[in-house]
Amino acid sequence: MSSLQILLLVSAGFAGGVLTTVAGGASFVIFPALIFVGLTPLAANTTNFVALLFAQPLALATSYRDELRSIGRGILPGLLAGAAGGATGAVLLLLTGEGAFSRAVPYLMAAATLMFAAGPPLRAAMTHGARARATPNSFACLSLIFLLSIYCGYFGAGVGMMYLAVLSVFGYQDVHQANAVKNAVGGVAALIATAIYGLAGPVAWPQALILMVGTLAGAYAGGRIAKRAPQDLLRGALIVVGTIFAVYLFLR
Repeated sequence: MSSLQILLLVSAGFAGGVLTTVAGGASFVIFPALIFVGLTPLAANTTNFVALLFAQPLALATSYRDELRSIGRGILPGLLAGAAGGATGAVLLLLTGEGAFSRAVPYLMAAATLMFAAGPPLRAAMTHGARARATPNSFACLSLIFLLSIYCGYFGAGVGMMYLAVLSVFGYQDVHQANAVKNAVGGVAALIATAIYGLAGPVAWPQALILMVGTLAGAYAGGRIAKRAPQDLLRGALIVVGTIFAVYLFLR
């Protein structure tokens, strides 16, 4: 790798680490960087998971300890649903292989960008009149977490906003609690997927380790500013990046 490629990966890792704690959407930055340094889509996807392995746990430790403490053991069913979904998504990706994933990735990136852009209105539409009959550990909530975690383990771009929409419906009215649960559930799903990819997937380890330096620094910084960040500005930037990269993938 050239010095410029290393700088690109460290910078993308730092941005991804910040984003995973503040607004979600780390894959919108890290995945394109890995494609641009020469990885195939499948290798870029699995390497992205490894690079972000410790980012969410660090963010939880530095920023959301109080929220997780207040939720207590009530989060356990959601974590189990997330773990099961993440494992299912990772196995699905490895079974379908490089060809199917490479053909699907432009559509996945375009769909993820659209869903990420629709996050706030989706949350508003879903939460309207729903809280009175919805609970975090209901069958409906856990089923949706499981399904989203399958996507998280398979690709995952934009899944943070989808988690937040579901959690807002099912009782998490405090945005910081919802963000804590989103990071915990998504982190478990990604952790299980990462373990599977590390054992059986085409991970580019040099690139993953370089990215991890950036993601850890970014997650630490993101955990410090998560509750004060201009999330609308960050979301807008991610939507632009996702749109540009989706167009690039379709034309590639």
